[in-house]
Amino acid sequence: MLKDDLKQPQRQALLGVAVLYFKNLRIGFNILLALIVPIFAGWGVGGNYLYFALGVVLVALGVIAYFQFRNFFFQVVDDKFIINQGVIKKEELSVPFSRIQSVHIKQNIIQQLLNVVALEIDTAGSTQKEVGIPALTRSYAEALKEFLLTKKEEERTIDESAPENTVIEQPKLSAQQRKGTRILHLNVVDLFRVGITENHLRTGLIAFGVLFGYFNQLEEVIKDEVEAATRQVEAFVTTMAYVIPIGIVLFALVSVLLSLIRTALRYFNLSVYLSNRGLTVEAGLLKRQENVVPANKIQYIVWKSNPLRKLIGYYSLAIYQASSGEVNRKNAVTVPGCKKEQMADVNHAFFPELDDKELATLKPTSFWQLRLLTFLGVLPALAIAVLGWFQGWWLYIAAGAYLTLADFFIKKYVASFSVHVSHDLLEVKRGWVFPHHVLLKHFKIQGVNARQSVFQKRRGLVSLTLFTASGSINIPFIPEAAGYALADYLLYKVESSNLEWM
Repeated sequence: MLKDDLKQPQRQALLGVAVLYFKNLRIGFNILLALIVPIFAGWGVGGNYLYFALGVVLVALGVIAYFQFRNFFFQVVDDKFIINQGVIKKEELSVPFSRIQSVHIKQNIIQQLLNVVALEIDTAGSTQKEVGIPALTRSYAEALKEFLLTKKEEERTIDESAPENTVIEQPKLSAQQRKGTRILHLNVVDLFRVGITENHLRTGLIAFGVLFGYFNQLEEVIKDEVEAATRQVEAFVTTMAYVIPIGIVLFALVSVLLSLIRTALRYFNLSVYLSNRGLTVEAGLLKRQENVVPANKIQYIVWKSNPLRKLIGYYSLAIYQASSGEVNRKNAVTVPGCKKEQMADVNHAFFPELDDKELATLKPTSFWQLRLLTFLGVLPALAIAVLGWFQGWWLYIAAGAYLTLADFFIKKYVASFSVHVSHDLLEVKRGWVFPHHVLLKHFKIQGVNARQSVFQKRRGLVSLTLFTASGSINIPFIPEAAGYALADYLLYKVESSNLEWM
């Protein structure tokens, strides 16, 4: 049995040596790049010494991978899962079963080719996966995952009124039963729709930044080629007036293509399973991931969309989980391509309080609109108008058009912002072009900060910031009396609740 096997130190699958070797190659990518590029470019920099250095680095990474494999053991000692690892610096990771939050199975492209998987354990109080096993057979990984989740549940279901060390028996569930019912699956058509409605500007800028970073690293090595190419580009720009619109079109096409590729790599064959324990999200092409989001670890969820996705009836779900330490919102589990019926399934499963009667609805005052218009509309319009004094009268028209559009969009944005309070649930809705809907249970709140500037105090206004284990939520420029009443009510609900926030 697996339980008996784990009493003794266990190693990974033998193919773990190859997995660790490719992992080391990725870590040493910049060193390898500095050696490989001059060799294949034929620049003759260093002659045979470069080949020798490249060979030494490749062999050294292989030796390190072998010793990493040999020194890696995992086992169960009492109520803890233990991992020993390290080559020069040895370390022992000890995770009590009660601290385990979720267990994930993942596969990158190398692991898929070698037919092994990685197992990662997410623990309470960590922003990262602090325990991981890089190479296991899938059957063994599934069995180990089932064992760890079962031990976690046994530890957390000890009856306090029962004699010491008495454990309530849990029903044995299969892996499919643990996943629950599949509520969402993205086929090829859905994947294309999600990709074509991505934020292409952001994708293009990120790609440009990455290329620019590597270009800077290689600039000293290929200095002569860079200077020659730069002179050719400068000559082309000065003689071809239409290069800018062509560049914009090419940037747009490349950005859309990269968005489609990124979506396919990240969300290929995406499936979402719903159970009373939480959500299980499986997705990925080159790196196949299975993320388990326990219901008790969900701090709040966000439904959002954009104009293109709204047009085809798609919404994206972002799940923010508990983590102590520095919060990184990029670590939220995202599920694109949800339709309204899937939204209803998720909301009903985790937020049945949506059916409760609302106690109050709050909206920001018009002063917030005036403030936004001043900083985002009037000041930029004035800057454009000042440029018009030097560049030409047409910039005055541009300043007026900008101010008119800014006033229109800011007015719509402020009108869309609303806060809905019920007995146990808080909803924050905002966004007209990009709708954003937050659902947060009161007892998940860690703290409430009410702040007033001098201008807000004179007008009887207050802004609230709600702190959770996954970040903060802002409620700006609401009436002072209602704001302090809401803060007091939320703090009362937090202090009077005996529910666990994670």
